[in-house]
Amino acid sequence: MSRNEQFSQGLTFRHEFAEAPAQHAMVYAEHPEHGQVGSMRLAPVGFGGREGREIRDIDVSEQFRRQGIGKGMFEHATDNGLQPEHSRHRTNLGDAWAHSVGGTIPERHVDAP
Repeated sequence: MSRNEQFSQGLTFRHEFAEAPAQHAMVYAEHPEHGQVGSMRLAPVGFGGREGREIRDIDVSEQFRRQGIGKGMFEHATDNGLQPEHSRHRTNLGDAWAHSVGGTIPERHVDAP
């Protein structure tokens, strides 16, 4: 069993709704030995016929990156009806991540570094 497989065995995901700003959802990745290792903030879109929640922030602790945690949070959000949507404002790393996890990927705005 690889180190990544050993780490991911204890990983759990949960979500909650923030009181402010209204209807934002937070998804968390937690490990029994390391605590919270990732988070994702989703903001309601609510315009242009879109009903999902746009990914505004995603953060994974540096030492745990490239182990599927971001993808796990995205899948948790999808499986629990949060309808995550990739933002048009993505960094280079965010763009690469969006393409790796899939889903509908809108055209990227050029102002994001």
